[in-house]
Formats: sequence, structure tokens, C-alpha cells
Amino acid sequence: QAINQTGGRLIYELSAKGGVLTHVAIDSLHNQPQLRKLNLANNKTIDDEACKKIAMYLPRLQRLNLYGTSVTDRGLVYLLDLQELKLLHLWDSKVTWRAMPQLRERVNAI
Repeated sequence: QAINQTGGRLIYELSAKGGVLTHVAIDSLHNQPQLRKLNLANNKTIDDEACKKIAMYLPRLQRLNLYGTSVTDRGLVYLLDLQELKLLHLWDSKVTWRAMPQLRERVNAI
């Protein structure tokens, strides 16, 4: 709802920590392709579908915090399309070490 109240202004950084956001909330970012930093830490309902939408809507994203979310290895596959992603926080998510080799090729810091 807060995104919709920006009056069409572009957003560079967004922090929405510790809520109950779902992938549906990510839909409100579809007109914010210039967003560079997104913090969704401790939103347990952020999942793989959210990653799919993040990759679709936010191609210029550089920093993404998914700490304490329900993202799995499957969700990381979508994030591989984010060419500018430099920093990704995944601690306390459902991502396993099996997914890391492919992701490390694209991301500078995990």
C-alpha cells in the first residue's frame, strides 16, 4: 500500500523487514524497475514465487536481503537472471548449500 502512495515517484531503496508480506506484495513493485536495494528480511511468507516476481520486476536490483524468509533453492534459480545483483543475504532461509555453486558465479558476496 505504501508503494502505491508514492504518487508514481521512482524508488531506489525499500526496506520492508519483519512483516507478513507475500509474493502478492511484490506485485506493487512492477513499476519500479530502477529499485537497487530491497530488504525483505524476516518475512516468513516471502517464498520462491516472490523471487520469480523480483527477478521479473526488478532487473536492476543490486542488493537483496532474504534473511529469515521461506525462499528455497528453487527460488534462487529465478534470481540468477538479476545481472546487477552484487549482494544477497540468505541466512536463516530454506536455501541449501547445493544451490550455492551456480549462484556464486553471479553474485560477489553471499
